[in-house]
Amino acid sequence: MNPWEILGNVGELHQICSEAKENQAGAFVGGSAALAAGVTLGAAALGPLAIPVIMFGGALAGATGESTVKNVGKGVSKGITGFWDFFKSDKDFFNRGIKRLENREYGAAIEDFTKAIELNSQNAHAYFVRGCILDEQQNYAGAISDYTTTIQIDPSYVDAYRNRGNIYVAKNDYRKAIYDYTQVIKLAPGNADIYLIRGSAYSEIKNYKQAIPDFTQVITLAPSNVNAYYCRGLAYTELEDYNSGIADYTQVIKLDPQCVDAYFMRGCLLVKLEHYKKAIADFTQVIKTKPNDVNLYFQRGYARAKVKNYKGAIADFTQVIKLSPNEAVNYLYRGHAHVANKDYDSAIADYNQVIKREPNCTDAYFHRGCVRNEKGDKRGAIADYNQVIKIEPDNAYAYVKRGSIRREKAKREEAVADFQKAISLFRKESMMDEVRNLQKEVRNLQKEIKNTPWWQTRLF
Repeated sequence: MNPWEILGNVGELHQICSEAKENQAGAFVGGSAALAAGVTLGAAALGPLAIPVIMFGGALAGATGESTVKNVGKGVSKGITGFWDFFKSDKDFFNRGIKRLENREYGAAIEDFTKAIELNSQNAHAYFVRGCILDEQQNYAGAISDYTTTIQIDPSYVDAYRNRGNIYVAKNDYRKAIYDYTQVIKLAPGNADIYLIRGSAYSEIKNYKQAIPDFTQVITLAPSNVNAYYCRGLAYTELEDYNSGIADYTQVIKLDPQCVDAYFMRGCLLVKLEHYKKAIADFTQVIKTKPNDVNLYFQRGYARAKVKNYKGAIADFTQVIKLSPNEAVNYLYRGHAHVANKDYDSAIADYNQVIKREPNCTDAYFHRGCVRNEKGDKRGAIADYNQVIKIEPDNAYAYVKRGSIRREKAKREEAVADFQKAISLFRKESMMDEVRNLQKEVRNLQKEIKNTPWWQTRLF
């Protein structure tokens, strides 16, 4: 009657109760969250304005342009004629635009780059830097237009591809971002950061098989890149290659012992592989840093129950309930632990709390029925199984349980009807062992019915 053993036979909970908590026992942080998680990308993640300041600040404003920029005030003070005396080329406007950019005079800088473009429509740098300012201002349509024009003028303009790709990521248009990052890689193949961000973009569209080679390339180019191991671990996790995922999270921990997310993810995968004691150690490590994280206590409670440390599991689920008192599933799992610990009254109390919060949770009715049956409350048990069948008519196990009680009470015809219904449901799921066992029970009951004298037959 241990619900944790029942779960092993049934194949985990029916997942009727609290769908929002699906996979909470052994849940994963979604592997596609690599970009959203704030991957550190070094140069690839520089703000759009940082690149032109690095590229052009001072360098292009030297030589012919520097004296012009220094005398801008004088030129403007002389009026339009004086202005044109100093500003005769697109380079002049471009260089002053860079100075204004460095001084954070963004509106004035845009005017200068626009004027430079008017004087020379092939000035790729002017389009690019104006695009960077628009990018910083989150005018993504304008920025994309300028970056695209930059690329049309100079198809080898790496930073234009990179920045446009970053905008596409911000707009969740990952396929276009992947195209742009691929162009960057073709033009500058030794940049580990671009492989990392392209791999993360592949993960966002759930193309984990393409993401993994990118993360591996990052590791080849930068063997101490923690993010690459972590992101590759997420990709392996999504592909259910749990051993490879564990290896990557272990490497993350070696490189950064303070990365609690790696401990958590490794713990989740260890649960999947039924290495519960190791998982408990990982969850315990994370709890030291995050003592109020509900999911950590839930995961550790689940793992503790699996190694039959039911008191420890109850303590963890109690902490979960303290931190999140309104979630029905938390009471459900603590109820299971109470059953395994043979504290049936406490189990019933927890199942009652589940039903109070989720009146249609068949798991709560089913397991409360099992506990009531164990306590000898056959009428209450049948009432619970009836409720399961009412809510979920195809629940074969409820028919089996109800039929078993009816068999004990010598209600043979009713027991046969329940077992036959269960047989038809198991057959639909190709669960032939259950079918054969119940067919044997039905044959035995039918013999008993045939051999029962009429005066021993119940009339009510």
